Amino acid sequence: MLALAACSSDPGGSDLPTDTGPRPLGALEIITAHTGSATDPDGYVLMLNGVDFGAMGVADTLLVRNLPQAEYSVGLADIAANRDNGGGNPRGVSVTGNRTSRVIFQVKCHAAAHLRS
Repeated sequence: MLALAACSSDPGGSDLPTDTGPRPLGALEIITAHTGSATDPDGYVLMLNGVDFGAMGVADTLLVRNLPQAEYSVGLADIAANRDNGGGNPRGVSVTGNRTSRVIFQVKCHAAAHLRS
């Protein structure tokens, strides 16, 4: 009588985790808008997770693509003293796969009399 034994690299059967492949990437859209009497002539610096990500104008849009799913810190630097970004700087933003998350910085110019000391 002849007996055959089968070998398997999966000794535990279906208890092993399955590889679902890479997670889908997302995107982040950053928008700057300006209100008030005067603009900031040199614009702003975009900070992504504390790293200088480049210049942004006072009325600008930047789309950062192919970001892994995660929480990101998005902020503006080089904002003039008489400007208010209207809502926290930096801001936490969640990026999820196959979606575009949006952050809007509405920067307002204050007259010199409204400056904080």
